[in-house]
Amino acid sequence: MMAIFHDMVEKMMEVFMDDFSFFWNSFESFLPYLDKMLKQCEDTNLYLNWEKSHFMVKKGIVLGHKISKNGIEVDKAKIDVIAKLPHPTTVKGMSSQQKNKFLKDVKHYFWDDPFLFKICADQVIRRCAHGQEAIDILKACHNRPTGGHHGPNYTAKKGIDFMGPFPYLRGNKYILVAVDYLSKWVEAKALPTNDARVVCKFLKSLFARFGTPRGIISDRGTHFCNDQFAKVMLKYGVTHCLAIAYHPQTSGQVEVSNRGLKKSWKGQWARIVPFGRIS
Repeated sequence: MMAIFHDMVEKMMEVFMDDFSFFWNSFESFLPYLDKMLKQCEDTNLYLNWEKSHFMVKKGIVLGHKISKNGIEVDKAKIDVIAKLPHPTTVKGMSSQQKNKFLKDVKHYFWDDPFLFKICADQVIRRCAHGQEAIDILKACHNRPTGGHHGPNYTAKKGIDFMGPFPYLRGNKYILVAVDYLSKWVEAKALPTNDARVVCKFLKSLFARFGTPRGIISDRGTHFCNDQFAKVMLKYGVTHCLAIAYHPQTSGQVEVSNRGLKKSWKGQWARIVPFGRIS
């Protein structure tokens, strides 16, 4: 079609596959072009379907759309056909688009994972998971990241470390930092020394306010590795975990907290330290 009417396309004719529309702004000047178009059809043995051919119209249907001086409108006959289509009652009867939407919505109602109770339609319990099976199910539900309960191994672990020495100010030279590994809550206290006595006193205050953790991670400094510190850990039932030598990543969370505190306190040591504890 494009080859036959190449000299008319986009001037007085629009072609789409085997359909074309012929137009002009006035009837008298249009007749010579119409004669030329019909002559080219005759020369190339192009047959026109007279049932689908319309001449001298102000509006008509092209490619399923109604064209008029008002613009382009959808053919009402096509809308009626679609509206009268029967609704599918089976998955097989759906179109691929409807099927994908249906499967996307319904997949949330299929649950093949283990669950605590198996029930029938009338809500009568048929079987109760018991023993080790019930414990495994509860652990899977509570301890996973999205379970709402982060599990004992996450909530009961704290890191502890010293910062300093800093320039003396009001008798303080060191800062003892403790951080919760789950909430990232930081407790920091300015201290005059970094010996076992001040560490134990700080931990007792921490345990009184937040409870005893399951374990505390620290480096191998003498202020943490001594008999006095070990007795406090034994008294409160806390496991003391030592970081690997020359491997600060073992106590990475408290090291990250220290770096953040140093950055925020830069140039403000004189104003912040006298308050004793920064939370």
